[in-house]
Amino acid sequence: MASLTSACTGSGDSEGESSEKATVVVWYWGTPDDKVMRQIDADYMAAHPNVTIKRVVQPGTTFPTLMQSTVAARKGPDLFAMYASPFVFDYTAGVEGIEKYITDKDKAEVIGYSQTTTKAGKAHGVPFDANGNMMYYDKAKFDKAGISGPPETWDDMLQACDKLNAAGITPIQAGWKDGGYLEWWLSLLAVQYQTDAETEKAVTDPDWKSPSLQKGLDRVRELRDRDCFTPDAESIPLFPDTVNSFKAGKAAMMVGLSAGDIHWKQFRETKWGKDGLGAFLLPLVPGSEWDAPRVNYTAGTVWAVTKWSKHKEAAVDFAKYMASAEVQTKYFGGMGAFPANLKATPEMGDDVGDQILGYTKTNDPYGGQFSLIRGVVEAEVLKFAAALVSGDKDWKDIEDSLQEKQDRGAE
Repeated sequence: MASLTSACTGSGDSEGESSEKATVVVWYWGTPDDKVMRQIDADYMAAHPNVTIKRVVQPGTTFPTLMQSTVAARKGPDLFAMYASPFVFDYTAGVEGIEKYITDKDKAEVIGYSQTTTKAGKAHGVPFDANGNMMYYDKAKFDKAGISGPPETWDDMLQACDKLNAAGITPIQAGWKDGGYLEWWLSLLAVQYQTDAETEKAVTDPDWKSPSLQKGLDRVRELRDRDCFTPDAESIPLFPDTVNSFKAGKAAMMVGLSAGDIHWKQFRETKWGKDGLGAFLLPLVPGSEWDAPRVNYTAGTVWAVTKWSKHKEAAVDFAKYMASAEVQTKYFGGMGAFPANLKATPEMGDDVGDQILGYTKTNDPYGGQFSLIRGVVEAEVLKFAAALVSGDKDWKDIEDSLQEKQDRGAE
């Protein structure tokens, strides 16, 4: 098709450059807020009258499987959301490389391009929002247990569990059955035992045999042995049971996400969270490679263009529009999303939201190999997560399989 923009900048200045009409079909899982996303669509279409954005919400729990079958059939959307990590590489057969559209300015302004670019240089999409794991707590439950504030050391964390248990309060909401919750904990724990060089290799060459992974798992088990977690958590799934239980006020703490979903905005809307929600960074563990707590924060979602799309340039242009500082400043605060665009300045309008966003400026953000995991590797971790937490399996029992899947899928 004729070019819709001269440089595919997504800046909204392409109106009138082409009379050709284009419909860009977009698939995603409904978060961030669908109503707000459709307003972004409407703004873009108003500035680009020859382009129609058709947004379709697909079920989030089956979205990766849906996209696998869609790629195999080579029929579906022009643009789809996927995790901004090597996870998207598993769909490379159906993803158009867009590196020719990405400028040095784009890479400097928007975090996450390196997370979705292969060793060979194929860029799999445009990063949209940012996310990570965050500790949340119920201030009223801490008060009841005589805890003055969030733990600042690992020993504080263990003692908080003791005090909460003594007060009849479950310390940490947990559910290991479907595996995702273990990934969240290891994102905060295992990475503390990695050198900077090891952490930096998380995208292109992660080491699934690293001793840091068993060390992180040992800290999870330490919390389990201290009765920090929900009883019988190995039989409880993260979605929706664990999340819903924390929202219902059944525990004092939980690892959630910093933005997008299962985050401060949702917890704030609960009965207990209206006035009692707090957030904190997990303390340094004994033997940590870090000098101070860091925030897990990296690009969360990427918009990928399909190879079969008849309107690839229009799709890229729209994706870059959604990643612009203007759009993310205007809309992200209201829906509790954090920007991938470093020049965006959304106002969260909430002290906890502002606190977490502040961490991203002051506490040395990192991604880590669990935030940036490949889908084929993740499936193996999820399968054995409950057994790893219980001690039925150690990391060494699965590390060869993980590394083989990683190496086999590497590009």
